[in-house]
Amino acid sequence: MIISLQSKRGSKAFTLVELLTVIAIVGILATLLLSALSTAKKKGRIAVCTSNLRQAVIAYEMYRSDFPTRPRDLGQLVVSRHLSDKKVLLCPEDRTKQWGQLVQPLRFNGDDLIEYSYLHPMPWSDGDWNLLERAGNSAGLLVCQLHGLGRQSLEAPSVQDFEGLVLRGQLDGAVVRRQMYWDDPEGLSLATGAGANFASTRFGVGRLPWRLFVDLPPGQDSPNP
Repeated sequence: MIISLQSKRGSKAFTLVELLTVIAIVGILATLLLSALSTAKKKGRIAVCTSNLRQAVIAYEMYRSDFPTRPRDLGQLVVSRHLSDKKVLLCPEDRTKQWGQLVQPLRFNGDDLIEYSYLHPMPWSDGDWNLLERAGNSAGLLVCQLHGLGRQSLEAPSVQDFEGLVLRGQLDGAVVRRQMYWDDPEGLSLATGAGANFASTRFGVGRLPWRLFVDLPPGQDSPNP
């Protein structure tokens, strides 16, 4: 009787193969769960950034209704109080908290600018700005490239550090998604083609590509004059 009980008890124990199978299944489920959480967080950051872009575009429109000229930088929207919260200018993906200022460094009234993550064409020359406005309300005012593929470089920040997904806040208030890659012929020509001509900086930044702000036909690197 004792032997039979021991044999019955032994039959209820997990074998090594069964134990390893359970561990493998738990590991797979944990990986899937972490992946789903990571995707959800990424979508959440995109949603926050989209809201930021929309608020900043609205602030720009209010600024233009009060002043005859466009602001020369995003910081003016905060200084003029058309944008009440300067955090709106920061993308949640921006670990530097000043990506836009690093890529296109400018000065405002001799002081450091308010930190911002987004690229914008406000300091472009009047000629370039007029070309941009020919795209109508679909012209881009603010661009976030930080949700694409790439890594932020502090040693030599460049607009080409990221590619893929681009969020663009347009003059009509819409925030659209675009794809931009630097390794295709059009992307390379745009990277060095016509655009806003900034002063030389220690980061070597010269121009921002038109395609960040305007939907252009293939092979065209700037709006038609």
